[in-house]
Amino acid sequence: MEEIKSYENYPFRFVLIGNLLSLSIYGLGIFVIAQIGLIWVFFYLLFILLIEYRLLKHSCKYCYYYGKYCAFGKGKLCALFFKKGDPQIFVNTEITWKSLIPDFLVF
Repeated sequence: MEEIKSYENYPFRFVLIGNLLSLSIYGLGIFVIAQIGLIWVFFYLLFILLIEYRLLKHSCKYCYYYGKYCAFGKGKLCALFFKKGDPQIFVNTEITWKSLIPDFLVF
């Protein structure tokens, strides 16, 4: 049986690819929304910032990768803004549709 490979810190190329994917999705959203008006782009960017803040505050600070490079590099970013939380909270978090809806709205 193959041993599963895991990382203490993800390689930079993984972080780069993950962030480029997110930025391309945000960029596509900006392009589409700009067709109806630039004021809506402002609101979309504000929404993205709020979603990223929510992710850092309610997930990343409890994650094993807090202060480390996860696949998206947010563990390092989170350590700059928030104190480390209890990792057991991350493990016990129940994922519901209510918690996922804001993430789906970014697309």
